[in-house]
Amino acid sequence: MTHPATGFVVTGTDLIPDDPGENRQMTAWFSPDGVTWSVESVPEPEDFRWSNQDAALGVPTAVGDYVVAVPGSSNSRSSRLFQRQPSGEWIAVGESDQVADAVGRLGRVAPIVQPSGADGPGAMFVTIGGAHGTVVGRAASGVWTTDVAPAAYRDPPTFSELVSGRLAVIRQRLFLPFRDGGFRTINEPALVGLAADTLAVLPWDPAEASEAEDVEIGVDGPAEVLLSTRMSGDDRTQPITGWFRAAPDQPWRPTTGFGADAIESLSDVRHLGDRWVLWGHHADDTGGPNQAMLWTSADGVGWSRAEGDFGDGNRSSGIGEVCLDPAGRAVAVGWIYLTEGNSTATGWIEQDGRWQRSTLPAGPDVTSSFSNCGIMGGRLVIKGDLDGNTGRWTIDAAGTFQPTDPPVVDAPTAPRGDAAEPFQLRDSVGVPGGYLATGRLDTAEYTGRVLWLTADGNRWTWLPVPLAEPDGSLMFRVDGDDVTVLSSSTNVSQAWRIPDIASVIASIPAG
Repeated sequence: MTHPATGFVVTGTDLIPDDPGENRQMTAWFSPDGVTWSVESVPEPEDFRWSNQDAALGVPTAVGDYVVAVPGSSNSRSSRLFQRQPSGEWIAVGESDQVADAVGRLGRVAPIVQPSGADGPGAMFVTIGGAHGTVVGRAASGVWTTDVAPAAYRDPPTFSELVSGRLAVIRQRLFLPFRDGGFRTINEPALVGLAADTLAVLPWDPAEASEAEDVEIGVDGPAEVLLSTRMSGDDRTQPITGWFRAAPDQPWRPTTGFGADAIESLSDVRHLGDRWVLWGHHADDTGGPNQAMLWTSADGVGWSRAEGDFGDGNRSSGIGEVCLDPAGRAVAVGWIYLTEGNSTATGWIEQDGRWQRSTLPAGPDVTSSFSNCGIMGGRLVIKGDLDGNTGRWTIDAAGTFQPTDPPVVDAPTAPRGDAAEPFQLRDSVGVPGGYLATGRLDTAEYTGRVLWLTADGNRWTWLPVPLAEPDGSLMFRVDGDDVTVLSSSTNVSQAWRIPDIASVIASIPAG
């Protein structure tokens, strides 16, 4: 509440009349005496508050007969300055998108020069709290100038994937405008090369990839495929574009076959067997449900969307990973919503040119999902979650999911303190001499991220990783006889190499 010369003004938020979603809008109230109050309408700029979203008017400051305030909206990518005229009319008098990675945040206003005239704004300082600190700006005659911005204006970049043993992608959170006044968030990709102990940001090759908002790179020997997406100019579609080259000294060839009639999001692209496989999800529009999608290509240039039972009506689904089973058959694992409330772990196997769906039997109140798969000890092992507990499955000859025995680890079985599980063993891949997986331990002996190693997929030994921050991410990729390991955390990213991984696994004591 504030006290202009003519009475009292309170700002805040109130329910929108007759709104079935009970959404809230910016609102102000005025009283000449503090006893009798009347509600005042605050005009919303176009797309300031989308449907089914809320907005609020922040702390008011009196400036003689005027009042100024900064509103907040859960979908606007800018902060705006509003002014109450002596007549009781509210007008918008300034806007800024310099909000320290916290879009549409409320703020405070300190006047410098009092407004004058019927609708002439004065000058004022504005402070806006953000995720990384406070922005201080100045508004005069509707023009915003940023005076002070936090040093850590953007999140630090993090490793998102290892393409090969010497090539990685880092991403940094970035806000982009969306339609008329809204915002959307992307994780802007950049290419990083690993050379011995040195990390360097590399120029995109092909150069057109620098315009992409999402990039996935697949490598098969000397061959490379680079697939990317970018939101269209009208913010209605997000098509896939890409390039392929048979070797680093060969020219890039544009891919064909991808459409431009949907919102497409990429998860990964790999060469499996005799073809390339791309998976991710798509939606008919920005507000539609995400459903699993698969694309395949025999040569990396011509692509076609796989046919299959990837969705159930208009409910969501997703693919965690695509891999080959021991017979060389492609298997996709993930989840599908068969009811509104819970996902069901799902696998898709290609039969007669169509990907057939099989689901993990579970009751309607049980949530399950598959996250990744791979061959271990000569059989297909699928990892996932069943009602909050980590599990491992395989597929029998009839195509039915069967649980497998839990891994045997050389670690104490009792958890430390209140830890739910003493160990976690996540995605694993074959490496020279055996298998390697990421995970963690929560025991009295050791707490933190670890790498798990095994020669046969049965008994696992853990290797501590010297992370700068205990809960940093962990990923790895085979590079010939060696393994490259990457980690990202809040303040630092790190990289290591484990030379001759086969000899490391062979040195594990028997028993």
